[in-house]
Amino acid sequence: MKRLTSTQKWFGPLLICVLLILALLQLAACTNPNNGNSNGSNNNSNGGSSSPNSLNLGSGGGGPSISNDTWIVTVNSIKSPTSYNGYTPYAGNHFLIVDASFTNTSSGTQILGSGLFVFKDSNGQQYSEDQASNPGQTFTVDPNQNIETQTAYVVPDSECNFTLTFVGNSNSNGLQWSISC
Repeated sequence: MKRLTSTQKWFGPLLICVLLILALLQLAACTNPNNGNSNGSNNNSNGGSSSPNSLNLGSGGGGPSISNDTWIVTVNSIKSPTSYNGYTPYAGNHFLIVDASFTNTSSGTQILGSGLFVFKDSNGQQYSEDQASNPGQTFTVDPNQNIETQTAYVVPDSECNFTLTFVGNSNSNGLQWSISC
């Protein structure tokens, strides 16, 4: 039987401790709804995300515009306040508010109805728009005009990774963002 050197004896436990600390830090970042912003406010920077369609909640979540033949869609910010429009989520949950702008690039008037986005977590759980953001609204957008909306979702404090997909019309395939803490 081969004997372990003194370096080999402590390397395994040290590696496990480092990985455990990293996991705990990631969990702590995800369970803080304000992610370091004591008043729940965020800025509009993209936070140096590596992917062009990645949004980082800790930096405010503002990201690039994505377009198709009808719309230019811009996620202006993603915030995580403790309450929104007089509503407070149940314990263990928090709001994610998606502030987005839609510019009609077509030659005709377009309709944006409820259910602008499909919002899912990393496990595939889909979240519906919360009553705090007045779901069911319909917006008429004339050619070359812009409208800004805010959509609220209530999500578990333990969830940190989401996919936001614009489904405002049949030409919306591929308009998608990844959101992380």
